[in-house]
Amino acid sequence: MTRKTRKLVISLITLMVITAAFLFTRLKEKPKEAAPITAAQTPEILSDFTVTSLRSITVESSDKKMHFYSSDGENWIISDVSDNYRIVKDQLAAEIRTLSKLQSRTIVTGNADGAQLLEYGLNPPEVLITFKDIEGETLSVEVGKANPSGTGRYSRLSGSPTVVLLPSYAAGAVFKTVEDFRDISLPAVNMEKLSNFEFRHNGTTFKIAPRKGDDNYTSMVSPFDITSPFRNHYALDSQTFQKILGEE
Repeated sequence: MTRKTRKLVISLITLMVITAAFLFTRLKEKPKEAAPITAAQTPEILSDFTVTSLRSITVESSDKKMHFYSSDGENWIISDVSDNYRIVKDQLAAEIRTLSKLQSRTIVTGNADGAQLLEYGLNPPEVLITFKDIEGETLSVEVGKANPSGTGRYSRLSGSPTVVLLPSYAAGAVFKTVEDFRDISLPAVNMEKLSNFEFRHNGTTFKIAPRKGDDNYTSMVSPFDITSPFRNHYALDSQTFQKILGEE
């Protein structure tokens, strides 16, 4: 091997070593991670009313229908309830506020077809909510099945291809019944003006009336007697009786 050839071989070997070292260094370098994209998603609006601008809300499913209405947007009434039905106004007001501002931050799909709507319980919907405002304009929102994790229900504006996930707290308001707004507390009773009282328990009617006579000892226990269904009269525990009458 001539001197010129030897130098050429050495040069090639040196070049190979340098190239290998460069490649090894590049391979050891940790690739830079791309910055995560965190775009804040604006809420998808289903309903956006002020309570005072609303005049009617109907919540309808296959087995129930609730109709809330108001002449001024402040005092709300439930239609088709019995004459002795009393409303818990605070609970009904909270219901109206929740329904008037339905929104979601989770879009399931922006272009649902018929098969998907069926899968989500939106064809037909499990619940249809219809709003009517002071101008007589209407808006309908559909609510379908719960998602697998149970964190919400599929929902959309009627006719829209966009399906969103309605959070559980809002979906819960949709599935209430008129009994959830019934005031079941007893009316206030003036014990001094009570002339008689009766109630039925397990088919037996109990009658209570103010005590007649001047038995000072018994009067200290209670001013009332249980007059029926027992043969004799028995003093009523007045403290317990008043507690029951005042319970909600």
